[in-house]
Amino acid sequence: MIESTLKKYWLSEREIKIYLVSLQYWSLRISTLARIAQENRVTTYSVCENLERKNVGEILSKNNVKYFVASSPQRLLQNLEQQYKEIENIIPELAALENNHAHKPRIRYFEWEDWLKELYLDMLSYTNSDIKTIIWPDTISEKFKSFLDETFIPTRAQKNIFAKVLMPKTDLNIAYQRIDEESLRQTKIIDNDTFNIQCEINLYGDAEVSFAMFWQEEMSWVIISSKHLHTTLESLFTNIRDKQL
Repeated sequence: MIESTLKKYWLSEREIKIYLVSLQYWSLRISTLARIAQENRVTTYSVCENLERKNVGEILSKNNVKYFVASSPQRLLQNLEQQYKEIENIIPELAALENNHAHKPRIRYFEWEDWLKELYLDMLSYTNSDIKTIIWPDTISEKFKSFLDETFIPTRAQKNIFAKVLMPKTDLNIAYQRIDEESLRQTKIIDNDTFNIQCEINLYGDAEVSFAMFWQEEMSWVIISSKHLHTTLESLFTNIRDKQL
């Protein structure tokens, strides 16, 4: 619990280790700190310098001997509060920079499966419109399928967000279609000969378009915020879907 929380304070595992050891003794010779932490002395000194830069401790010198003094837990909290205030003060300037590009598409790129889970859940913050999805589920890992079945789909249904889905014709997808009603969605199956889709496309909100690549060598997610792109793809989606009715 302590280690995982301190990682959010931008500390590495080695920095956390050195900080926790030094906190127990308040002030230690860096050579002694290295011995107790079972780390190389040169490495420990470098870690202490990093901690000092992050306001998590201070290196002191006495009689040509270097000591490290860990910041108290209360000091850590004060530092975070100060950082929060500094960020809060520049929010208007940051917003102004963002507004300079308000009429241009905003593109965001993400990697790693855990990020994809967070981004999927973020889709559910757009509650005023349906989610339109073109997907090839065969490319999705079993782990991510479990997340979709156990977390994402039930949460979407609970929030009463309807999903319209286009899928290629496979036995798995036909079985998927059979539970449409309980999953609050409408799935349309398209013949494989005319539907060679190898990534997922999601349309949500009034301007959000996401492309998800689930292939292991290309695991990534691109989100483009653009009303024009959203409208264009929504038109194509509706045209394809209506032809399957």
